[in-house]
Amino acid sequence: METTFDLPVGENPAIRLRIEHGAQQGRVFDLVGHRTFVVGRAQSAHFCLPEDDPYVSRHHFLIEANPPLCRLSDLNSRNGTKVNGSPATTVDLRSGDRIEAGMTVFRVEFPDLFGTARRSGFPKGEDLDAICEGQRSDWERGERKPAEAYIAELPSSLRTPESKLEVVACEAALRRQRGEKPTLQEYRDRFPSLADVLEFALEADLAASSIAPAATPSSAPPSLPGLRQMEEIGRGGMGIVFTAFRTSDGRKVAVKTIRSALAPNPTTTQRFVREADILKRLRHPNIVEFLDVGEASGVLYFVMEFVEGIDGSEWAKRNPKPSAGRVVRLAIQMADALQCAHELGFVHRDVKPGNILISDEDRLRLADFGLARTYQESTISGLTLSGTAAGSPAFMAPEQITDFRSVKPPCDQFSTAATIYYLLAGTPPFGAGISQAEIFRRVLGGAFVPLEQHRTDLPKGVCEALHRALHREPDRRFRDMRAFRTALENAIR
Repeated sequence: METTFDLPVGENPAIRLRIEHGAQQGRVFDLVGHRTFVVGRAQSAHFCLPEDDPYVSRHHFLIEANPPLCRLSDLNSRNGTKVNGSPATTVDLRSGDRIEAGMTVFRVEFPDLFGTARRSGFPKGEDLDAICEGQRSDWERGERKPAEAYIAELPSSLRTPESKLEVVACEAALRRQRGEKPTLQEYRDRFPSLADVLEFALEADLAASSIAPAATPSSAPPSLPGLRQMEEIGRGGMGIVFTAFRTSDGRKVAVKTIRSALAPNPTTTQRFVREADILKRLRHPNIVEFLDVGEASGVLYFVMEFVEGIDGSEWAKRNPKPSAGRVVRLAIQMADALQCAHELGFVHRDVKPGNILISDEDRLRLADFGLARTYQESTISGLTLSGTAAGSPAFMAPEQITDFRSVKPPCDQFSTAATIYYLLAGTPPFGAGISQAEIFRRVLGGAFVPLEQHRTDLPKGVCEALHRALHREPDRRFRDMRAFRTALENAIR
């Protein structure tokens, strides 16, 4: 039996999970595009393991796939997850890896990752998987040839950045297994043509595997058409933020350059720019205005209005235990902006303290509206639920973790409630100082800390409204942002 999930028309299965042993042996799951896959006993899991398996947790492990990248995260399961017989916390998966959860064993396959080459009829010895498998076998026999030697064996049609990265990543994993600690700088020196791919795709693999990353020098501001005097002001999950001035009118703007996990091709770039350009239609006084999107010399970038103020995280530090009335007035501005956007068909997808800007007069603006969808649904994003996006899951709705491609307005309501909770309590609703896997587990299980445990002085109605908006089930939340706004407003009257 094969199961394919909410896959965009025109895309072919890229990553496959096959059950080799246990319940429903032989069942196959095809994962296409950027998506997640949760395994456990809970009904909300994509694959429910048997209730009578005593070694399986409700939410056991999560896989995030965005071909050619695929990563497994154990969700702090009671008895752990194994990959190729070894306990795994966070592991970048390769074709042929075996995953064990309780009494069930999955095999990972990349049947169409390099489909064009395979459909061309190359013999098995020239297939990328065969070369990588030979690489592993050679190392197991003590024949430690460098990655360069295996790349030289690739046929010309397979000498793409993605193929070379697969071979390099295999070497890094083999060295890690033998107790070595290679650095990113070493691989940049050895493979200068892959420097950008290594920095953004291999960096997460090395960090998650406890391999020491080398220090990365600050990036010089790129030269972009129509902009001058670019100055870096911050970095985030999607890229680097600069201030700049438009040459046409001297207006000060904010510019975000987009990090790419893999070298984007022209088709990917054009689609990314086309979809992002739609965001120009969104106008609201509480939303940072989106001005332009473009590509220059391989750099994807967004131009937005520059807003004076501090983000929600900094605001919370400067304003410990703010009054309920003050925070609710900020929440009302968020709700108004989101209600307007939802009525126009937009979903933010990444509401969090870092994406709200607050002025000295407490005027609030939502930033990065809609960019998360454009970024996450493109192959350039790599794996966004871990590594560089580690801050976002603490404010994500459960349905966004399990199926972020299909999220609807209720996910913004959940994230807004989590952000308001943070402004009031100074900590996320699911706890602070915990691992990302534990955040996933708590969010999926709906295990937030009641707000009253942090602030006994808050009006009961404020806590009740936030708790309802934080409900694990979307249909148990408020019907829309307007109803949520009304409940908060009534609570402080």
